[in-house]
Amino acid sequence: MELAMVFFVILIFGITVMVILGKGRIKGVIAPLAILLIADFLLLYGKYVVSDGFLTFILYVPSLVLIAISSILSLIIWVKSKRDSIDQRKILAVALGVVMTAVIMATPALDQMDKFKLYQEEYLAVSDAIFQAYDQGKLSLGEEFTSPPYSILGVDKQNSRFPEEVAHKMDTLHKSAGVNSYIVADQDVIYFCFGANLQSIDGIAVCRNGKDPTVDLSLKSRFFDGATSYEYITEGAYHFRDGL
Repeated sequence: MELAMVFFVILIFGITVMVILGKGRIKGVIAPLAILLIADFLLLYGKYVVSDGFLTFILYVPSLVLIAISSILSLIIWVKSKRDSIDQRKILAVALGVVMTAVIMATPALDQMDKFKLYQEEYLAVSDAIFQAYDQGKLSLGEEFTSPPYSILGVDKQNSRFPEEVAHKMDTLHKSAGVNSYIVADQDVIYFCFGANLQSIDGIAVCRNGKDPTVDLSLKSRFFDGATSYEYITEGAYHFRDGL
């Protein structure tokens, strides 16, 4: 869904530029605009598609370099427009690109709690399946397993525990919401972990039977560094964090 949105925004921008310039006037500004489109795509992809903070940073670096290159080329075009009789529509098209890039940079990225709300159905379906597997004795308290396709280790074992539909939802949560692993933290709490970042780890805790992890001292000290904190998202769901 997010990837489709990114392509849609880039497509609309490209069409708008073509309409402003006209088919025969794009020569001379195609380089800065093409570079800017690539930079905008990387920014949007990093903000709304990639769920890993480090990978998002990796995408931001080349996008900023491309924006700098496009800005230099745009400045050259603007200087030439003052000296020569350059079609002002070319300047307008470049200015539109700069404004759009500024808007993209200023727009806040989706955080993990935003993505929980987008993929709440998948979170709940997977948590229900994990709770059911625990109740049936297929999983034990404290057991942790990776999310396919984050790791191919134990994939066959997970396929034997969960139906194909649930495995597909796990795949969606990994690719679109950044879920790397699961922990049966309590008989009524499942941790959806986003992975370790330096000396900290965070994720989504999905609860059942009215469980409130904020008041369970044993749960707070059961995993990680032993000082897990919880932030309420919605009924039965909390953002948890542990470490620095």
